[in-house]
Amino acid sequence: MHTIDQAPPSQADEFFAQGLDAHRRGDLGTAVHLYEQALQREPGHFDALHHIGIAAYHAGNHDIAVQFIGAAIERNPQVSTAYGNLGNVYQALGQHAAALACYDEALRLDDANADAHYNRGNVLRRLDRLEDALQSYERTLALLPGDVSGWNNRAVVLQDLKRYAAALASVDQALALAPGLAAAHNNRGNILVYLHRRDEAMRSFETAIGIQPDYADGWSNLASNQAALGLYEQAQASYARSLALGPEVPETHKRKADLLRARGDHDGALAAYERAATLRPAYAEAQLERGRLLMECDRHDEALECLQAAIAADPGNRLAHLHRGLLLHRRKEYQAALASFDKAIALKEDDDADSQVVRGNTLRELDRCEEAVEAYERALALAPAHYNALVGHGIALQRLRRHDAARASLARAIGIAPKEISGHLNLGNLLQDMGDTEGALASYDIAIALNPNEPMIYNNRGNLYEGIGQFDAALREFDKAIELKPDFVAAHWNKSLVCMRMGEFGQGLDGYEWRWKAEHLAVFRENRDFPQPLWLGQQDLAGKTILLYAEQGLGDTLHFCRYVPMVAARGARVIVEVQRPLVKLIQPLPGATEVIAKGDALPAFDFHCPLLSLPLAFKTTLATIPAPDAYLSSDPVREAGWRELLGPARGPRVGLAWSGNPVHKNDHNRSIPFEEFARVLTPACEFVSLQKEHREADLPLLADSAVRDLSELLHDFTDTAALCAAVDVVVAVDTSIAHLAGALGRPVWILLPYAADWRWLVERSDSPWYPSARLYRQQLGEDWGAVLARVRADLDALAESRP
Repeated sequence: MHTIDQAPPSQADEFFAQGLDAHRRGDLGTAVHLYEQALQREPGHFDALHHIGIAAYHAGNHDIAVQFIGAAIERNPQVSTAYGNLGNVYQALGQHAAALACYDEALRLDDANADAHYNRGNVLRRLDRLEDALQSYERTLALLPGDVSGWNNRAVVLQDLKRYAAALASVDQALALAPGLAAAHNNRGNILVYLHRRDEAMRSFETAIGIQPDYADGWSNLASNQAALGLYEQAQASYARSLALGPEVPETHKRKADLLRARGDHDGALAAYERAATLRPAYAEAQLERGRLLMECDRHDEALECLQAAIAADPGNRLAHLHRGLLLHRRKEYQAALASFDKAIALKEDDDADSQVVRGNTLRELDRCEEAVEAYERALALAPAHYNALVGHGIALQRLRRHDAARASLARAIGIAPKEISGHLNLGNLLQDMGDTEGALASYDIAIALNPNEPMIYNNRGNLYEGIGQFDAALREFDKAIELKPDFVAAHWNKSLVCMRMGEFGQGLDGYEWRWKAEHLAVFRENRDFPQPLWLGQQDLAGKTILLYAEQGLGDTLHFCRYVPMVAARGARVIVEVQRPLVKLIQPLPGATEVIAKGDALPAFDFHCPLLSLPLAFKTTLATIPAPDAYLSSDPVREAGWRELLGPARGPRVGLAWSGNPVHKNDHNRSIPFEEFARVLTPACEFVSLQKEHREADLPLLADSAVRDLSELLHDFTDTAALCAAVDVVVAVDTSIAHLAGALGRPVWILLPYAADWRWLVERSDSPWYPSARLYRQQLGEDWGAVLARVRADLDALAESRP
């Protein structure tokens, strides 16, 4: 019988075998040397190329590993394990797509490659493809039921999928196979935490660090569990132990920060959050929590930076967008806040009542009250008993003058939470707005009984007393609010208005300066941060340049520009900055060296003062109000043009202004619909509209009336001033037209609501500010009808007195 002898191994195979033996002993240097000897004898030796790559991977030389394993695959592209090992290298390099492609090819060649299934599961878990990862681990375990790491990692994925009972069963199987595996005990503790079995979790964490005393993650998890159980001192010691064991772990610093924050150690917590973010700048959770804590500490600029860093690291972090919105809302940056809330809402699959409430609050601050009502109603559809949604809904409806619906919402809120003061407080505000003084006082009294130390209640009750003319009572309420909160801006501001309304300018003008701290007022956003000093009358102005600038409305500028000549008399060069429509009108004002439009470049100046602070600077009293017969003038050429256009008068010529800026907070009280205002239109007079703009609802009635509408010919205030000069008397509600007529010295009859602006004082029918003015006041509880009847009667009398 003939036999065939097996070929003897080649020298390359012998060197490879010796290298493999050294590799298995952990002697990588010798192994690589022997593999290289094999390649010198056979450059294309598959196993030598493959194993040099494996050795380079174990040594952390990943680029070399890719090169050699790739060369092996080129030599023989049909070996499943080579693709699996190349996948491991790409996984270590963080190239997850390339790793998955390698594992898929390994499994195409050999679906029984358990290692490829296992490692593929690890990559899928990192990519948050949890269901796919679970399938890979389960395929691993079907092939290798005794694979401890497979059971342990399967438990981690099940925990991430919130299948806690199945996760616990999986980690218990790992521990049955390997009772001394510290990582499995640590994972078991984490799962038990989610199952609210913290005492058992504690034992698992303690077992993990008992097996492996240098297990930093085990110490960190133990610390978190101790903190949750109230064992704060032990938790701090455990965190310290975790951080001392090796490379600093950002998650541990973040957990330590959470603990310090819960204990009220804000400085320590901020330092720990900052350390976590320093170690990993893109650590969204650390940036988020640091930002939230900085918000609590009123360090808003730093908080905003942290929240924006959290969003940059994780654009889908809903809480970061939500808290950025809350911070921007607090900073009064409502438009940006709204964008953040909209983003937060878009990131949540299910609608969220709380988010809709804060969105509604922001829309309300933007005066988009219809949209705010919709947001609150979406919140209430999700949570019908949501107290804050009901209160916000009521406030928004009140601003829309839908009083009955507002009252119903606030009543529901009070029924849900009768001991919350905001419901009673806002109901009081609503009833005050509705003219129900007794009901409003009753609501404020309930709020005070619930919390006698809440200054806002006294402030609002002071507003009520002012509104009904009980000024001494109003001052007592404001003083009580200030006693409870000495820096209560709104109370100081409101007190100043009452004082000035009573003619007590000493206290009132001092208090009026609180407007620059009153964030709830529109004027707050007009504050100017100039490096030059504010002038309030103390410094010598001789040879100096001072900037006087407009604030608030056009009427305010017309009212207080009267002080410009007085400032110039102090020896100053006076620059006056006003709203653009007023520039040409005010340019001829005596004492004004230069008049510029708001928003234009400013020339150099030494001091500055807002126009409405000039009465304080000059220590104005009722007796010293500067009130010349006229301090502004009209263009005689334009005036002559109007007279020619209007032609011969058929009786007293009356200029009319019945409505002001609709966005003014008190517009609903001071403006009068034309349908109602038309009661003054006596046939004995000729009427001309002085308004450049008209409300849509007024246009048809105005067109059918005896009032001549010249709005298309009114290009700026110089035109309006000339038209005021061309009429015999101006009849106006409290708008810029009334101030313009008074500043020109023209006869002006001003129609005032009962709760009139402070400058009109109380009870007087004349004005110390405007000698040519006659005041027509509503009486308490009186509507406009009675006021308009008095005006018409006086117009008839004026006509009768004419020859």
